[in-house]
Amino acid sequence: MKRFRVRILAGAVFSFACAATFASVAQAQVANNQTDGRDYEALAYLPKDTLVALGYFREASTSDTQSFSQSQGIFRASYILKYGNLAIVPFDMLVPVVDATVYVPGAMGTTVLHTSGTGDLTYLPTIGHIISEDDESHTHTYVAATAYVTEPVGSYDSARPVNIGDNRWRIQPQVAVGQRFLKALTFDLVGSLALYTDNSKFGTAMGNVTMKQDPTFGLEAHLFADLSPTFYAGVSYYLAAIGQESIQAPMVPTTPIDQKVTVQTTRFTFGIRVEKNTGILLQYNQDIEASGGGSIGRFIGARITHALFL
Repeated sequence: MKRFRVRILAGAVFSFACAATFASVAQAQVANNQTDGRDYEALAYLPKDTLVALGYFREASTSDTQSFSQSQGIFRASYILKYGNLAIVPFDMLVPVVDATVYVPGAMGTTVLHTSGTGDLTYLPTIGHIISEDDESHTHTYVAATAYVTEPVGSYDSARPVNIGDNRWRIQPQVAVGQRFLKALTFDLVGSLALYTDNSKFGTAMGNVTMKQDPTFGLEAHLFADLSPTFYAGVSYYLAAIGQESIQAPMVPTTPIDQKVTVQTTRFTFGIRVEKNTGILLQYNQDIEASGGGSIGRFIGARITHALFL
């Protein structure tokens, strides 16, 4: 899924090419563009006409090349239809709410910037096919595809130094394949490609500035195991090759404002089945490597899921 960003205005002390630049200072992963293990496998178990409500709550931070802290809440609702082994999710939407604090070092000391508000709305319909191999042991293979479409309706003002919304459309097709085996283990493999429209209101201090970004490639792998009928645990690996950003201003050549960043991340998850319809995930997420000047971030969080069978 997507790496969430809060941007900070670089400032007029830089050259003209960078005067209206928003440098990425917070790239903590959130629910609107990365999956959790067994997300797609749920399509094999949920019956037709199921409404699922999800809430994600995370505390994210980093303190190396960038310094920030974020409190994140993501609210999501999904509706699942089943036709034999075919699963369709025609409605799946989420919206993040973020409170962010950014620390910017300078010659006169550290400047503290703070903002809060809603992020961009994401619509993510899914279609999946389940191949049942052994009903008694719940062994099955599944393949699925999701189209993430993010609409720029979040908090954004080009005159503000920190923004939560991106002020651009984002389209991310995603394909997943998974296998349940040995009556207790599930392995998921997910690939994605994110495409962006231009942000034509990237900065206004030096005139009209447009920000462009190259495509972002993502890869995920999840291995989860049942510990008992009510507890399970898993580890996830994420690789994100984030497309290079550049700005374009009148009478100025297109200028890169960052390098292509590749981030590798691990996530440890402990799941609790509270009862038939309700589950909780407790998570610790840690970036393990970031090339191209990227920052190493982390979060601790929880996800609550409740299903209604209509």
